[in-house]
Amino acid sequence: MKNYDDELKNAERYKNVNLLRNDHVNCYVIRCMGGDVLIDTGRKSARDEIETWLSSYYDIKLIFLTHGHIDAAENAKYFSELYHAPIAMSRYDYPLIHDNLCRTHYITSLRGRLHESKIHTAMDTPIDCFTPDYFVEDGMRLCDLDADGIYMDSKIIALDGHTRGSIGILNGGDLYCGDALTSLGGSFWSTTAESPKAAKYTMQRIAELAPDRIFPCHGEDPLIMGEPKYEKFIKEFSLNK
Repeated sequence: MKNYDDELKNAERYKNVNLLRNDHVNCYVIRCMGGDVLIDTGRKSARDEIETWLSSYYDIKLIFLTHGHIDAAENAKYFSELYHAPIAMSRYDYPLIHDNLCRTHYITSLRGRLHESKIHTAMDTPIDCFTPDYFVEDGMRLCDLDADGIYMDSKIIALDGHTRGSIGILNGGDLYCGDALTSLGGSFWSTTAESPKAAKYTMQRIAELAPDRIFPCHGEDPLIMGEPKYEKFIKEFSLNK
């Protein structure tokens, strides 16, 4: 028998959220009256599934990459050409498009240690290279880009640590944070960080920002204000604890 209370709870938790989980990566779409924004593009292994999802429901006018790693950017060139959609990312992560291993990174979690070889293999996989149409930075808004159909006032947030150029989107009370944190198991740390110190500061910044919902690139559940996992995150990273 279906548990309708759980279904209603999930419907409320994911209200106005457009999410596709694919090959352990979460891709999101923010809808706008004139066009939609794809946040991260997933792995090539899931390309057909993602394309079916996007083509069935959305009008993609902008591709926003939270960072330059393969899980976020492997399909960026393909979807940019398919939907004639410009790509926005941080200039600091553009070198990663050519080589995910061009900068030193550190394992920052038990999950990272357990899967270190797999992580290295993934990061050593070439990405189809492209030139971003927009380099974005902290404090900018999506409407500042003057991309066709994108009129939303969503704010771009610098979330460096996992990579130097990690960025997110604050859309109302929702933060799309890429790999700045994860919702996997009992740890909020991503598997790797170019700067563990900066990654910790970023999680503290997110805790102080206290968005209503936090949507990471990896993890089965978002962090929802008032729910146990969210409160655990705040307790662990709040500067006022």
